[in-house]
Amino acid sequence: FAVVLKESLLAADYAASQGRDQVVIYNPDIQKAARDADYMLSCLRQAVAKDEFIVYYQPIVDIVTGAIVKAETLIRWNSRELGMVSPGKFIPMAERNGVIHELTTWMLQAACRDLVQFRQQIHPGFQLSVNISPLDVGYSDDLVAKISDNLKQQCLSNDSLVVEITEGVFLDANQDAMGILQDLRARGLGLALDDFGTGYSS
Repeated sequence: FAVVLKESLLAADYAASQGRDQVVIYNPDIQKAARDADYMLSCLRQAVAKDEFIVYYQPIVDIVTGAIVKAETLIRWNSRELGMVSPGKFIPMAERNGVIHELTTWMLQAACRDLVQFRQQIHPGFQLSVNISPLDVGYSDDLVAKISDNLKQQCLSNDSLVVEITEGVFLDANQDAMGILQDLRARGLGLALDDFGTGYSS
């Protein structure tokens, strides 16, 4: 009975990880997938301390002048054990397991540090867009302070950053989440919808 129960739970967990309305029959591959996921999560929890994350910057170009005027911040994970891990795998895992707040903190520090160099080397008004998880907006009370502190540490103005959020933020937006967004906007930070039209609004 214990073995059947364990197999049923593994199948249920696997079905849940694949999205809603899934039916999965247990097979040995599910057990391997569960072990792999546990190992990846263990590596992910240690990745910040091991300095395994990298920031890539996707340029945003003025089509009239051809000049690079902004860039989008993209976090990547180069694990010593797993190699390069797709953001499509580690970001949802970080959100499900509470690691996303640590990643956001790391990314904001890296982006603000690099932005100082971009403003010196490219343009004094250079701006960065930073993707923020809905979980940070909805449940991280210190998001505004976290952003403001990183900007102050690098002597950057609030309009240096654009906070990118997905449509999902507004589906279950409570008063706290809306207050955080309004506070960010009132402080002069830009707000942008990321991947607009590819999800719910489509």
